[in-house]
Amino acid sequence: MAILFLAIVVAMAIVFVMLRNAARIQKYLGPFGLNITARLMGLVLAAIAVQFVIRSVESVLPELAAVIRAAPRS
Repeated sequence: MAILFLAIVVAMAIVFVMLRNAARIQKYLGPFGLNITARLMGLVLAAIAVQFVIRSVESVLPELAAVIRAAPRS
């Protein structure tokens, strides 16, 4: 439990520092760097969303999940 709490505190500190220095980071990255960063964050968000959907389908339809796992890969 202490490790989880420490991880949350560290994440909060990193986010605080990033938000506090957002103007400097924006100047450093420029428009092109911000565009690339936004696209990468969108890709990460999409991957997380797909994972949520897959986990939800697995929990609602465990038989379907077993069939999909057993299917041969090409």
